[in-house]
Amino acid sequence: MQILILALKIISIPLIIIIGESHFEEKTKNIVLLLLAFLFNNLLGFVTCLSILLISVLSDSYLFILAIILIGFSLLVYLITINMYVKGKTDINTGIYIILNIIAFLTGLFLR
Repeated sequence: MQILILALKIISIPLIIIIGESHFEEKTKNIVLLLLAFLFNNLLGFVTCLSILLISVLSDSYLFILAIILIGFSLLVYLITINMYVKGKTDINTGIYIILNIIAFLTGLFLR
């Protein structure tokens, strides 16, 4: 079951763009995009947890600083760009959307 959910989280990235550019009914499009954004942010929380593990392994290496910069930059770029795209395509209050993203990220970070 966890493999199926992980696959759905990974597939959520291209599905966000496909659903965002489609011509579905507005209410249906909003619900699907918010669900996919929740899965995407949950995936980023999970990847952050794995990145922390990787960084802790590299702590004695000279690659430590480089790993922190590369992992942090790539996660931040994904987090900002996809969420800005979803926010632009949906009709939702910004505060509620931010709370939804924080909850999704934290559940991915702490719950496996």
